[in-house]
Amino acid sequence: VGMRNDANGWNLRNPWFKGACKPIGITTMHKMEGAHLYMFEGFMDWLSYVLLYGEPDCTAIILNSTVFLTMIMDILQGSDGVHAYVDNDPAGDRAIEDMMDNQVDVIDHRDEYAEHNDLNELVQSTF
Repeated sequence: VGMRNDANGWNLRNPWFKGACKPIGITTMHKMEGAHLYMFEGFMDWLSYVLLYGEPDCTAIILNSTVFLTMIMDILQGSDGVHAYVDNDPAGDRAIEDMMDNQVDVIDHRDEYAEHNDLNELVQSTF
């Protein structure tokens, strides 16, 4: 499975491979004017969210890696709230902390899949 990012590269996944074809970057879905943003660590989490809840009626940003968080911090700061779906790991912890340190009104959704590493793992265990 692959998903194109905003830099025209590809994020790729299969049972044996997790990687990207350069250039790497974030993926923006549904660029819409609106108060809230939805932010996902990876595109499999985005797809899992859509499966569970349908597509959010606002802008969604797929980081594809938490290293891109600083690149979009000004966008996050300009929103009225960020619904964050990051991994339950140290990188996810740092992402939430970085947003809070930068006065982003972040809503941490990791409690919804607390028994799992990420939203996609929850979906895999459910279906």
